[in-house]
Amino acid sequence: MKKYCYPFLLIIFVLCITSQSFSQLTYGWSEQNSGTTVDLWTVSAADSNVAWIGGDSLKVLRTTNGGVNWSVISGIQGLTRAIIPIYNIFAIDANNAICAGSTAANTYVYKTTNGGANWTTVFSQSGGFIDNIYMYSATNGFMNGDPVGGRFSLWKTTDGGNNWDSTGLYLPSSTGEYGVINNLFVDGSKFWMGIQGSFKDFYSTNYGSNWILQYPPDNVNCFWSNNTASGLFMMGFYGLYITTNFGINWSLANGVPGTAYLCSLTGIGNEWWLARNELSIFYSSNNGANWVTQYTVADKNFESMSKARSGKYIWAVRDGGKISRYGIISGINTISQSVPSEFKLYQNYPNPFNPSTIIKFQIKDSRFVTLKVYDILGIEIATLINEKLTPGTYEVPFSINQFSDYRIASGVFFYVIKAGNFLETKRMIYIK
Repeated sequence: MKKYCYPFLLIIFVLCITSQSFSQLTYGWSEQNSGTTVDLWTVSAADSNVAWIGGDSLKVLRTTNGGVNWSVISGIQGLTRAIIPIYNIFAIDANNAICAGSTAANTYVYKTTNGGANWTTVFSQSGGFIDNIYMYSATNGFMNGDPVGGRFSLWKTTDGGNNWDSTGLYLPSSTGEYGVINNLFVDGSKFWMGIQGSFKDFYSTNYGSNWILQYPPDNVNCFWSNNTASGLFMMGFYGLYITTNFGINWSLANGVPGTAYLCSLTGIGNEWWLARNELSIFYSSNNGANWVTQYTVADKNFESMSKARSGKYIWAVRDGGKISRYGIISGINTISQSVPSEFKLYQNYPNPFNPSTIIKFQIKDSRFVTLKVYDILGIEIATLINEKLTPGTYEVPFSINQFSDYRIASGVFFYVIKAGNFLETKRMIYIK
């Protein structure tokens, strides 16, 4: 009898779990503690956990846990140019990053391979100013800068940023033209590079080897596209423009709130986020047709934004060491401060989930608590809690999208809580 019952029960189980409704967690903006008060100019996010920031006085910041903690690198070691601001940075991963800073006389590019513990000067140029760095593979990258000797500074690397070469990269400049930091947009082999001092931009279809001159209706502050086949946005000083034919023609996007100059733009799918050099972030849910004020801070103007290259998380940096982050509203939600009679880990809900779920637990005395998520092979993919908690009942969100650099099909996950000698594991199911 039992021999034939198991398949039947399995079918019932599958029907039951697929009939449950899934819930979504709320995304929103929150403030993070940077640990510094210097002005921050640039941010680059590799994924939902890893981001790097550059600012005044050679300050570099790094997070590997979604911004819960930021480590501040007080100065790039071995260098005496302590007043140089870091104007642009590219996050390769948790250990590797490349950044650029300039004095009045020279520009410098630095690289770290050990999380910022040590830096190597990999490039310098007399009279130059590097505006943008972008690594489009583990070994290949491109950077551009202000004109030197009547030509824009264009450089490529084929060895991960250790060496830079301008051979075959020639783009003449006119008097009064200069580059703009954080405004190189890369989509595969297609590059857009904006300049100021004239209404021009340059478009390349072959990784910057050749350029097509274009004439947008304004000076270019920033480019961004969620899908260049359907549209590309360009920010001028005060107007936002869109093209659907790769920059041949542009039309003005109406209704963008705010009055300060536009400084940064990013997006995913039909969603767009725009920052002016003021106190608000603006949002469109319908490809820029309509805009609303989504987030306003109390002080210090925004300078730059970066969406994680995988996932939906966004970081925005401001003057005075201020950092804002858009993502799943995280942190532990205290359900009750009443002292429970026992330690307990509850079943997550909903279960199965797609893409988000809630994990609930209770502790009966003050303990250092860790809550981690593992895949079916026992590989840790997320640390949700790693801190001391007081007695009470808590909830914490978990989302596959939050860790979208971890690519997985539908399957089983395990979440494990440890609080002193208390250790418990439960299973949850993700259905893609």
